[in-house]
Amino acid sequence: MPSALEKRPEIAPDLLDYWNGYVNLDRSREWGYQAPLGIRFGEVLAYAQLHQFDHEDAADFAHYVGKLDVVYLKWTAEHGKT
Repeated sequence: MPSALEKRPEIAPDLLDYWNGYVNLDRSREWGYQAPLGIRFGEVLAYAQLHQFDHEDAADFAHYVGKLDVVYLKWTAEHGKT
């Protein structure tokens, strides 16, 4: 196994639903001229509603998706991913 795969972070089981939701929302991400745009808050809320998250889970989901998106957007900006 490549060393990069051996050293990859593991997602805690209780956070997998947030990660999977983020991955699904990322697929519908809009792009600007040459860079990805942030996932829209309305999309996050629609996803939470579709999956029948209660108020607290929806707030947590929005928090985690927002944090993941900031990291992704920063990484793409630094690495010129288009």
